[in-house]
Amino acid sequence: MNATHLASALLALALALAISPSSVRAQSQEEKDALIQAVGSDAGEALFSVHFAVNSLAENWQKNVFADFQAKELAASYKGSAEKVLGLVKGKSAKFEEGAGLLLKQATVLEAWIQTKEDSLGDSYRKLKAQTDTILFPSAVASGGSATEKAAADPVKGPGIELEIVKSVAPKGKPGTLGKMTVSRLGEGLPLLAEWKYPDGNGDQGLAIPFPGTGKLAVFFGKGVKTLSLYHRKGNGRISGHWCTANPSTKIQSVELTQTSPDAYTMEGENGKFSMTIHQEGLAAVTWTFDDGGKAIGIGVVEGDYLAAVAVDPDQKAGVGLYTLADDFATATSRWTMVGAGGAGTEELKVTRIPEGFFQPIAAGNAPPAAPSPRNSEVEAEIRQIAESLREDFSKAAQWKPSTSQLNSISRTLNDAEKLRAYAETLYASLPADQSAAKPGQTEILITGPELKDLPGGYGKAIEHFKPGVEIYGFKYVEPGKTTGMAYDGLFRRDGQWFFLPKAWRAFSQP
Repeated sequence: MNATHLASALLALALALAISPSSVRAQSQEEKDALIQAVGSDAGEALFSVHFAVNSLAENWQKNVFADFQAKELAASYKGSAEKVLGLVKGKSAKFEEGAGLLLKQATVLEAWIQTKEDSLGDSYRKLKAQTDTILFPSAVASGGSATEKAAADPVKGPGIELEIVKSVAPKGKPGTLGKMTVSRLGEGLPLLAEWKYPDGNGDQGLAIPFPGTGKLAVFFGKGVKTLSLYHRKGNGRISGHWCTANPSTKIQSVELTQTSPDAYTMEGENGKFSMTIHQEGLAAVTWTFDDGGKAIGIGVVEGDYLAAVAVDPDQKAGVGLYTLADDFATATSRWTMVGAGGAGTEELKVTRIPEGFFQPIAAGNAPPAAPSPRNSEVEAEIRQIAESLREDFSKAAQWKPSTSQLNSISRTLNDAEKLRAYAETLYASLPADQSAAKPGQTEILITGPELKDLPGGYGKAIEHFKPGVEIYGFKYVEPGKTTGMAYDGLFRRDGQWFFLPKAWRAFSQP
């Protein structure tokens, strides 16, 4: 295989698997051009593609996108490709020859890390990756595009809750450890950082997921955790959930599950199944099984209709906890367990500091909503603003025309993204000028979505073409007191930016 075919094959493979790693987003075209100018088109494209492929594999393997057997196979292939690229670059540029050599070492260590899962190899991989990125694409490092590991090692904390553990009972009734706990924001859509400090100077650190509209918080601590999940069993054979990887720079995802047997559920959009067995003391054994042959096992704790669970390496010491903040946010309780603990521990905590608006409070005496919606007041206000701007002239929608990268961010595959792009071009080329979006008398605006039942039925049929967790919104202009009117859909919000693709499902209605 020559260099051109090597580059094309690797890039096609990465895109076909719908990989979009943060680690390569910040690579500038100027840097790629400089690379090609220094070593030639074929060698430059090949080095660029192998760098892309190796970083993509590592990032997505850590997010459990790949089963271990898949990752091992790809890692071996990418190491071979890196060897070929080093040969292509040799003698053409000392700088890029050094970068290609580091990339080969990076690929070699990645293969060993995937095979053994040793933490020391993970540390070595991250150091090599940082060195490789610094030589090949320094703007990615400067902009933070390749800073997944940096964020993990040195997370930037925002406002946080501070709690004091006033009573603690360890599993099997043993005395627990008192101390202080903080839960801090890391960024929009990201998990929270959970930290514990004890009087003897020791401590723990992990991540946390809040359940929107409630005072429930799932946390993990220790080593060997792959994912953290917080599920709400709704009593109708359905579960709503939120989950994240153990990487603090990857965003929280949402998932819906449907019951198929007393303890088993299918995961919508995830091509897999989830099962749980609840034991005494509110402990649970949990398993995720994926259609591609991947499997993850873990532990969980149950409190009422909520389950906090971790997928975890059974040979590591890791734990999971489910925290419940009181309605007035003055106190909290927790139930937690660890691998091999043989029971559940409990805590009572006093909230000593909580930033305003950190959690949306629950009115005293009211139970958490049966089906909480991720929609919040900020999202609703932004949608209303968009709707008002379109009310008199729908052609103003052009300012929210989606870019290629935005369409890639919501599409399950590259082919899906291309269909959405073609549909968007046709749609925006035919936008009517000076046409009102609302009819006379429709002075009120209703927000729809992101639940599929609130959107046109076409989305339900086409949902497999969108990435899991993608939220789709819409709005209606209605007369006061009515619920029907001029309806629009296809509003998406990604990385804080809105884009608009009305009736996006139509992109997949034609062969």
